Amino acid sequence: MFVQKTNHGGGSPFLRGTTGNQVLVLVDGIRLNNSTFRFGPNQYLNTIDAFSVGSIEVAKGKGSVQYGSDAIGGVIQVLTKEPAFVLGKPQWHGSGLVRYMTGDMDKTVRAEGTYAAEKFAFSTGVTIRKFGDIIGGDTTGKQTPSGYDEQAFDGKLKWKLAENTQLTAAHQSVFQHHVPVFHKVVLENYAVNEMDPQQRSLSYLKVNNVNSNSAIARSIEATLSYQYMAEGRNSRKNNSTILRKEKDVIRTLGASLDMNSVFSKVWTANAGIEFYHDNVNSTRSDIDITNNSSSAKRGLYPDDSRYSSLSVYSLHHLRTGKFRFEAGLRYNSFSIHIKDTTLGEVHLKPSALVGEASVLYSIKANHHIYVSFNNSYRAPNIDDMGTLGIVDFRYEVPAYDLKPEKSLNYEAGYKYSGQKLSLSAALYYMDLSNIIARVKRDGQVINGYPVYEKENIEEAYVKGTEIEARWMPAGGFSFYGAVSYTFGQNLTRKEPMRRIPPLKRSVFYNL
Repeated sequence: MFVQKTNHGGGSPFLRGTTGNQVLVLVDGIRLNNSTFRFGPNQYLNTIDAFSVGSIEVAKGKGSVQYGSDAIGGVIQVLTKEPAFVLGKPQWHGSGLVRYMTGDMDKTVRAEGTYAAEKFAFSTGVTIRKFGDIIGGDTTGKQTPSGYDEQAFDGKLKWKLAENTQLTAAHQSVFQHHVPVFHKVVLENYAVNEMDPQQRSLSYLKVNNVNSNSAIARSIEATLSYQYMAEGRNSRKNNSTILRKEKDVIRTLGASLDMNSVFSKVWTANAGIEFYHDNVNSTRSDIDITNNSSSAKRGLYPDDSRYSSLSVYSLHHLRTGKFRFEAGLRYNSFSIHIKDTTLGEVHLKPSALVGEASVLYSIKANHHIYVSFNNSYRAPNIDDMGTLGIVDFRYEVPAYDLKPEKSLNYEAGYKYSGQKLSLSAALYYMDLSNIIARVKRDGQVINGYPVYEKENIEEAYVKGTEIEARWMPAGGFSFYGAVSYTFGQNLTRKEPMRRIPPLKRSVFYNL
């Protein structure tokens, strides 16, 4: 996994040469990706408070069958900290953290508290951060402006309703103020260019039930969620009196039901149904700072756009002798409604059917080889279809006839798992089609920027290899090393793919 720093304190993850809206990010099983996620490196992973995270799981080159759209390169599952039940007397615990970086680059305070009893557990945390301007090495110097403030809160409670039934309720929020877009100020002659606010909150309820007497419904998990994301943008060119204030608000309702089945000692399965609905509000006003007069304009996206997704899936797992087989299917339908005051009303209903299959063979107890195949997809979202305005050195106009991006993924590998040593090696090939790309409209210029429109025009492939090793000798030592190589080729343009990470080598050790 490769991470590109997008701004102070934040980064965009890459999985097998893909990033942005081609990598699906989940928080406690709930989609972080929404209908305005942008192509290429973006800042949205930074709307998760790092101090609330308990663990992170990564599925590379797969995930659309289990998790749906956007898993072209894979899935990143961020799991927040869990309160735990205890037997006997209830317990209270608290902890704190203070971090300071010289040059005022980072001032962080984190406070946490937990309560645990036999049937009830609760945890909460507050994080306050103040980032100063980045101080670059050598002759770079201070990069101004790049600093901003951040506040975050998280809370989670677990209640054992019965011996086999558990309720989880959680809320998390992150609020960032005046986040500068450094390259805009430096390279595009802006006096002001910032995100204000950058805000996300997520609230959810989960009910888990385990029934050891049922083969079909061995365990069931039902989830209801509400997510709010707001992105404000303030911009003003040098020598201009017009301050542009934009704001996009995305409200997402989610519901899912997942069921695990145990049909026999060798055959298990999980199946489910998911529904997500986005409502997108987008506004813009141009303010003359000399007299404070304001005029309303069309936002970056068509206001009151709606984007719905409904999917059903089933995955089956079979163990027999030295073989392990896995196979599954997902069907996903979408309803996209865009009402543009200048371009008319559009109602699209794309759909996708994807599958996966893999087989693992155990040569010996600790030696395994495997091959897998799956196809993934990314449905066009409102950012693809409805964007109207300046985006990264270009002026983008809407495109309402886009189709889902698709990928075919092939992988073969070897795994060894011993008491002190574990090894894994993988070769993969990903064939990409219907890639949504910006196409320049020759001779068209708006506000001094060349005009682009998105189209399904490109085909490409990504291939690579990954090798990992972990060695744990006696005495509590632990060593980890990894090497990954990725190569991507754009077949349509006959050139290397953009944003392919370089050869990556990592070595870590713990004492």
